[in-house]
Amino acid sequence: MAMSDFASDARGATAIEYGLVVSLISLTIVVWATQIGQSVLGFFQSVAAGLTTP
Repeated sequence: MAMSDFASDARGATAIEYGLVVSLISLTIVVWATQIGQSVLGFFQSVAAGLTTP
């Protein structure tokens, strides 16, 4: 009886699925923020170079 209840319980699988979804979303955010950060850094560096050049 207890073994069949354990086999039919899907709560652990659901938790793992949620964990995978959260990790993929987190990875996407980190990659996106890195790309945007590099673009913004390049923009501000070009602006700073333009301001310091007489």
